[in-house]
Amino acid sequence: MIYVLLSVIVLVALVRIFPALAPGVGYGIAAKAATTLPIEGVADCKKRATETLLALRLKIVSESSNKVVGRTGMNWRSWGEDIAIEWDDRSVTATSRCVFPFQILDWGKNRINVKQFVSRWENTMQGATA
Repeated sequence: MIYVLLSVIVLVALVRIFPALAPGVGYGIAAKAATTLPIEGVADCKKRATETLLALRLKIVSESSNKVVGRTGMNWRSWGEDIAIEWDDRSVTATSRCVFPFQILDWGKNRINVKQFVSRWENTMQGATA
């Protein structure tokens, strides 16, 4: 047990000293990744966001007028992640955050979730303009 604690302390210290190590490690409590995409002229963002999350096999856990949240299941990398999609008139923001609030290492899973969302979103946008 003490070795695990020491390993976590060393990992956090290394990330603080060498920020290039950060892509797979959350700086604060609950690792996360996010990106923002332009959406000028896109109609019905809520429907598109919901369809995209469902296409990624996520369970929709929350919906509002400008936000949809999907949840992954547990896997070897984490206890699961919440992928929140928020939008306004100009952009859509996808944020993936570990469900377990004290998980500081996500093994790159949040970044993968965001990239998968962006890829599916862009495919639906190309299909809508074609």
